[in-house]
Amino acid sequence: MTRGNCSGIYRIAKYDLGQERPKSTLTSNSSDLPKKRCEISEPTNSMNIRGFFDLFEPNRLAYTNSTKIPGPKMTVQIIPIYASDTAKPSNSPEVDYGAYTEFLADWAKYSSDGESSIEIRFPKNYIEFSGKVTSYNINHENRHDSPDHKRFVKDLLAAVDPQINFTGADTVIVVVPPGTPLSSFQQGTLKDFATQEGLIRVGTTEYPYTLTDMSSVKFPNFTVPFWWIHELYHSGLGLDDHYGDTKNDVNTEYGLGWWTMMTPFGGDLSAWEKWFIGFITDSQVHCLSVTEPTVRWIVPSSVKSKEKKLIVIPISQHKGIVIESIRAAGLYYKIPAVSQGALVYVVDLQVVGHGLGLKLVLPTNRNPDRPPFFLSQATLREGESVTSNGYKITVVESGNFGDVIKVEKN
Repeated sequence: MTRGNCSGIYRIAKYDLGQERPKSTLTSNSSDLPKKRCEISEPTNSMNIRGFFDLFEPNRLAYTNSTKIPGPKMTVQIIPIYASDTAKPSNSPEVDYGAYTEFLADWAKYSSDGESSIEIRFPKNYIEFSGKVTSYNINHENRHDSPDHKRFVKDLLAAVDPQINFTGADTVIVVVPPGTPLSSFQQGTLKDFATQEGLIRVGTTEYPYTLTDMSSVKFPNFTVPFWWIHELYHSGLGLDDHYGDTKNDVNTEYGLGWWTMMTPFGGDLSAWEKWFIGFITDSQVHCLSVTEPTVRWIVPSSVKSKEKKLIVIPISQHKGIVIESIRAAGLYYKIPAVSQGALVYVVDLQVVGHGLGLKLVLPTNRNPDRPPFFLSQATLREGESVTSNGYKITVVESGNFGDVIKVEKN
């Protein structure tokens, strides 16, 4: 893992809370603030999505609400094509890429504690594309509005729109047959598919399932199913990365280190993001007003459950403290035992810059920067405390059930 030779995240680990429950005396939920008070808002001038977007002007708000992809309710249309410069199809598209889309669908269903409706649609066969895919320079580092990407969307629709019914689709994923050189058809963001059935705002191309010449491209890790979800969040809702200034230094802007889906190591989506996307319901959030010591229980954020999963302490409209419980579940199944515990971070959306805005509150009794990934031991264990923004946060009890958290004024 430390040498970068790990196969990556490729399955969803189901987790059983078991019968054991906390023995601690918990504070009544009756003192909770209304959930609206904890919906930390993106500033109106923010170009990122790291929090609630209720302050956006109406057109941007409508657009953002229409691009909550991947989400607990979504219809994904796969567009499989082949061309003179791709490999020739030898299987159906679903045989070739069903493992990827099944991973996407299973994660979305398992992550949703409320209502969910996931549909992945495949045509029976690959559709012939008359142009050469290499001529469009589809690339992860090109923007969706680059001339080549826009031209590809136009030419793609001319080829496939008569053969695919796009009714109800929220997003599209374009693939080519396995065996196509990775450098020929890379991952890239696409926008505004004006189909006969209506406008689809977002889409993406994905690397072919080709496991040769992987050094020929910059991001061969994108061939792992996990990275389909990560990149869809950039292409769809527009989530920002959370790895800070990329220096991997605890003395600078380290962000969330390599925790959560939106960082280089990967893992599950943060509970904070799961809330504003709709995977976690309002009823699963402790929105705290702390006038006296408060003790609350949260279950692991990557476990399918109706129990409380998130503690939010609002500081201002654009800032708050967030606490979630981490166990080796969901997409976190590779973390070691020493990395399990309570993850505490500050959401400060007035901090601007790529990778910024969410930042871990680190324990002070040990070096959190140890293998297997950057800040992998940032979680609080039973009996440990951190302080932030005038609050002391302590893990008073831990177990298979998650963590019991005490919050008090410092």
